[in-house]
Amino acid sequence: MINSVEYLSDPTTNKPITHQPTPNHNDLNSAPASKALSTYPALEVLQQLDELRVIQKTRDAFKRNKFTICTASGEEILCAREGTSSIFIVQVIAILVLVHSPLGVLLGTVEQQRTLHESKFIIKDASGKSLLTITRSKVTAANAGDGIPFILHKLKGQDVGAIVKKWPSYVQATGGEKYCITFPADFDVSIKAIIMGACFLIDYMLYDTTEDEKNVTDLLMDALE
Repeated sequence: MINSVEYLSDPTTNKPITHQPTPNHNDLNSAPASKALSTYPALEVLQQLDELRVIQKTRDAFKRNKFTICTASGEEILCAREGTSSIFIVQVIAILVLVHSPLGVLLGTVEQQRTLHESKFIIKDASGKSLLTITRSKVTAANAGDGIPFILHKLKGQDVGAIVKKWPSYVQATGGEKYCITFPADFDVSIKAIIMGACFLIDYMLYDTTEDEKNVTDLLMDALE
């Protein structure tokens, strides 16, 4: 399971990142690009993107997960692996995800809320303010071709994207493409990072059946050169 996501250095200076300010999420859209990237230099790779593909690689000898994150065109931009420390972190503890960038600076959280009828996920900023909800949509004849859709909603109900769990046959045919994540291109890069963390929580809580216990585990996310 992915427990942390990491960018190892500031792309603008190639030096380790030691501090980033707490984001202001009065709305979900980004500030002007120059401000957004100076605030979150480690998240630069997510700027302008509106779609991500999550490809699961074969587990290694220690049964650790490894994922590659690609753009819609197939360009590999991130590599996620289990580990013990990182700068850009998605930390999974039971039904909660904590997203940091860098380590110790909280961007936000994703929490699973279970009901009798569905699993619901709440995306919050660092202050605990709710920003988005994620609910699993029913699979119908109209959407069955893609996979199992988890819809991103604003608090007022507007759909703004989705996390789609691909069918096992599709995953096998595409060499491991397990999820497709879509969101508005102008979303704040920190929100995009939290949504990516939500994808890993969904995978961990609902589809990862390989671990005996669901405890804390580390996933590092490195920018690919």
